[in-house]
Amino acid sequence: MDWPFLLALAILLIALAVYGYRARAESPVNRWFALQTLTLVLWIIGIAGTHAGHHPEFWGRWTFASACLMPAAFFGFTCVFPDDGRPRSARALPIVVTLALGFAALSAFTPFVAHSFVITSSGLRRAAGPLMPLFSLYFLLSTVLVLALLIGKWRRATGQARAQLRFYNTGLLTLCIGAITTNLVLPALTGHSEYSTVGPYFVLPLVALIGHAIIRHRLFDLRLMIHRGAAFLIFIGLASASILLILSQAGVDVWIHHVTIPLATILVVAVAGVSLSLPLAPRLARVMDNYLLRGRTDLDRALQETARRLARLLTTEGISLEIESSLRATLAVDRVVVLTGEAHSSRLDPAVQTAARAIGLPRPSVLLLSREGGPTATLYSSVLRKHGFEVWVGLGRGAGQTGIILLGEQHGGEAYLAPTLQFIEDIAELSSLAFEVAFLHRRQIDLEREKQRLEHFARMGRAYAGLGHEIRTPLTTISNLVALIPDRLDDAEFRDVVTRLIPREVGRIVRLTEQLRLMAPGDNATLVAVDLRALLADIAAMRAAAGETFFAQLDVPDVLPTIRGDRAQLVQLFINLLTNAIEAMPHGGDVVIRLQRGTASSGQHVLNVEVIDEGVGIPNSASERVFEPFFTTKPSGTGLGLSICREIADFHGASLTVSSRNDRTGTVARVQFPIPDDLNRSIDDRQATAMKSTFS
Repeated sequence: MDWPFLLALAILLIALAVYGYRARAESPVNRWFALQTLTLVLWIIGIAGTHAGHHPEFWGRWTFASACLMPAAFFGFTCVFPDDGRPRSARALPIVVTLALGFAALSAFTPFVAHSFVITSSGLRRAAGPLMPLFSLYFLLSTVLVLALLIGKWRRATGQARAQLRFYNTGLLTLCIGAITTNLVLPALTGHSEYSTVGPYFVLPLVALIGHAIIRHRLFDLRLMIHRGAAFLIFIGLASASILLILSQAGVDVWIHHVTIPLATILVVAVAGVSLSLPLAPRLARVMDNYLLRGRTDLDRALQETARRLARLLTTEGISLEIESSLRATLAVDRVVVLTGEAHSSRLDPAVQTAARAIGLPRPSVLLLSREGGPTATLYSSVLRKHGFEVWVGLGRGAGQTGIILLGEQHGGEAYLAPTLQFIEDIAELSSLAFEVAFLHRRQIDLEREKQRLEHFARMGRAYAGLGHEIRTPLTTISNLVALIPDRLDDAEFRDVVTRLIPREVGRIVRLTEQLRLMAPGDNATLVAVDLRALLADIAAMRAAAGETFFAQLDVPDVLPTIRGDRAQLVQLFINLLTNAIEAMPHGGDVVIRLQRGTASSGQHVLNVEVIDEGVGIPNSASERVFEPFFTTKPSGTGLGLSICREIADFHGASLTVSSRNDRTGTVARVQFPIPDDLNRSIDDRQATAMKSTFS
């Protein structure tokens, strides 16, 4: 008697249809899924009623009428699954539904399709009506059309939708081949339906694959929350039923009729004991966790590593690269894109970027693009999904947006399950904080630059004021001499004074204005890669060739990174520093020029250049004023040398300090140049190559 098992299968399908419909009743996908499942239920109930032997004529016609409805229900589901997009084939849906209703009415109320259903000793027999060939053609063509549409969608789909279609298509193909063979082809060839009860059992692979796709790939956006205890019970029940079926088919159960305890009870207890035993239970739990939860422990470890690496980054570019690397490695995602600020990325289509930025959700937040997210979110989600993205992640605080993460499909078409989405939410929190810190850091840098700009303007203002004072003296002298020309033009001594003093005072004015011009180093500057080692060696050799009474000692390593700068301005900078060092040693001495790599307090790689002399040093009263324009401790100095050096250093993003030596008398002028990341990596590569060649 197969009809009790068929009724149990029908109840299982009813539960699946109700669960799918109630999960998202507003979705056409879920409604059509429930409808197609119910047509399977009607068909199975009809077969069960027919083989139960009660009113086989009624149940036989019921079976054919419900079978007529199945292709239309499956075709309607195919038109909306998996993305609720209406293909061109949807235009044929009214025609298929009309044919289905027509054949269903003819099957139920007339003998034109099948009639004379009788249960005999050899099985169910029936007579074919005149419309049976037409019904068979309708059923076969509709089934082929449904399978062709689903396979075509599977070939075009990506990511989660492709995985859903793969398992659903496999189950449906199995059902169609098995049911058509046992319930349509064989009866047409033999004239009786002896194997018609076998057809409904081909629904079981479809149900199993749908259940697997629901758990692993969020089929129809359903979420089955199966805890470990329920999973153990399901495993024990399935294992016990399988063993009992095998024993029954093998005839083993007849050997133990003298045992008073039912065989089923013995098997359930035995399987439960083995499953919960110490050797097997941990392994079984691990398998279930990997299937149901997808390895939460690994996600926790990856989250900790990502948080540790993000805490060390202070630039939006570095944070974006770290987020992309972490998500791509942890989730095995084919495509990860991070958008920051309002600037558009050249890697994405402008329409995609506009859609991503237009999704209005509170930040930080995660949107699985296959879910409903409101009319606006759904509109833009469809644009993103068409370009291969599965998840949208908004970064920021509240309504403010600091960035967006777009995730494509996972390798193998795996779905984004609850633990994975939780991991992405945690990454969104960390990323939002990291971007906020980076923006604050950048804002601090901007404020520092603004402060330096204002300080530059203040220095220039003082320089102009000093220039006015310095120029007023020679101009006053020239003016007085010019005023005396009408009265003393015939005085030879006066003419001699005029010819000597006026050119000298004019030259003094010219020198002052020329030095002032050097305090604006941005004019006509060209930044190129500069090798300071070679530049300083040339300057020292040039001064030594001029017969200076000092000895310049270069303390420079063999391999040093280059910096970006203007060579002419750097020459002016170091000539001024070297000149100050020489003038601080009127009786001669040694000057040490030292270059070495280092790290600034901010963690940036820098190149330190020190000019060290053995002079008298800097008086404590003058240490805070050495960079002021026109301030000098030398009788004949203009007071613009260090001011010009400071401006050149600021232009190159370097810092300049001048202080007295601690070990002995003398002065140390230190310039700290930042090393660009690309130039720093190139020097590291050269050092690694040199070490490799040495050890090889």
